[in-house]
Amino acid sequence: MPSAQRRFLTVMTALSVSLFAVPTYAAPDDLGQLTRGCLNTDGTWAPKDRVNACGSILANYPLAPMQEARIRANRAWSLGQEQRLADAQADYDRALQLDPNSAVLYNERGFFHLRIGEFDAALRDYNSAIVIDPQFPYALFGRGIAYMRKGELSRGQDDLAAARRIDNSIDAAFRNAGVTP
Repeated sequence: MPSAQRRFLTVMTALSVSLFAVPTYAAPDDLGQLTRGCLNTDGTWAPKDRVNACGSILANYPLAPMQEARIRANRAWSLGQEQRLADAQADYDRALQLDPNSAVLYNERGFFHLRIGEFDAALRDYNSAIVIDPQFPYALFGRGIAYMRKGELSRGQDDLAAARRIDNSIDAAFRNAGVTP
């Protein structure tokens, strides 16, 4: 098996580990534990600890570009929670350089911009996500909110309605993330 494929399988296996009996401390070489922390699969890791876990993975393990993009996006989310906005932006930007065809990454960076009030930047990212996946309800809903926050109510309502037709639970998902139209 080629080296790159072996590394990919190692990280993907670590990403899909069971959530049972997760200890709260990880030795620096424990890729599975670091991955659980970076992805916060058990919901107990604080943002600072998630940032550190993601950073350890990036610094110590060879990753395929899409893997690195996912780790950077997860770290960016946690950096945003810590109000380290420039660092979060840099990680989102790098993630998209590594995986420029990911509607999910554009959507996540759009949500980041939406939450910090950068509506034009949010719209650019949501538009990019929708070009890649026109039926992506989260991108449509986020774009709708961004349009509404800019005062473009009709465009916003159209996007919200389109997103709700695709996923009727979309309002709850955004409400749980602290964002409402």
